[in-house]
Amino acid sequence: MIDPADADEPRDGRARDAPDPPDPVTEARLTPRQQSVLELSRQGMAPVEIARTLGLSGTVVRDCLAQIRRKVALARRRAQAAGPPEPARGRNGGPGRA
Repeated sequence: MIDPADADEPRDGRARDAPDPPDPVTEARLTPRQQSVLELSRQGMAPVEIARTLGLSGTVVRDCLAQIRRKVALARRRAQAAGPPEPARGRNGGPGRA
């Protein structure tokens, strides 16, 4: 028999009022230039096209993209560190020993 209080819980196991995890790109605190480069990159532009559009050198755009990747990766790692611990995994990807 299902408890009526449990009927309101979503099936994914998260509480209904739990906040969404932070967006790593938002948490990365990009500079305005990095935000511009990222936006054009998301639109599918190649680094050379981004450089022409923004009036930058190709090297600056490549450096911006590298900085964006580092900042976003760091923000993701921080978010994961703040989250619940993952269960231990054995050699074959199964549960580890207790």
